[in-house]
Amino acid sequence: WSLDCTSNKIFTLSPKTHNILDNLNGTVTITVLMGSGDVAFRNGNKVNISQRVKDVAVLYRAASRKIRIEIIDCYRQKTRTERLAARIKSNIEPNSIIIECGNRHKRLAFFEMVSLTPSSQTGTGTPILEFTGEEKLTATILNVTEKKQTNAYFVTGHGESAITGSSGKALNMFAAELKRDNYNIETLNLLYSRQVPSDCDVLIIAG
Repeated sequence: WSLDCTSNKIFTLSPKTHNILDNLNGTVTITVLMGSGDVAFRNGNKVNISQRVKDVAVLYRAASRKIRIEIIDCYRQKTRTERLAARIKSNIEPNSIIIECGNRHKRLAFFEMVSLTPSSQTGTGTPILEFTGEEKLTATILNVTEKKQTNAYFVTGHGESAITGSSGKALNMFAAELKRDNYNIETLNLLYSRQVPSDCDVLIIAG
């Protein structure tokens, strides 16, 4: 048992993540590949998130018996690193996570688990860092455990809202949420294709 006393509940997984972990069909191995742990920003600043990454991985292990955790120091534990590379038949990169289920695996880099506010990206003021490790890790687990992605097509060409762009009507956040839920996002212009693709699971006409 554990009690999260932080004001913003940084050591508490979301109900959505718990729901996904409760319904896993197979065992998932999360391997944290330690390097320097640093994430570099455009303004030259660096932030070490290695402990935060390890903490969130431990939360997943505590939430489900189907989650296995391995932590490997790529520079000090070369034998374990080489064994992992042979098992997944891929190169190993420090400061990343390998998520495996059966014969499928995905890599998630540390820098993909953080985001910056626009003001900090320009180098003005103190960088404001947001750790997005849980949503990225949960999305990657979905990707390796679900055999088929859901294909969502957004209709375009008739004044519908775009899925990306700077317009206030752009569906950037909605499309990002779908991708995190393991949806494959495509656009569809019926003026050219004249029919809905046979692999379409969800057809979205926004606007």
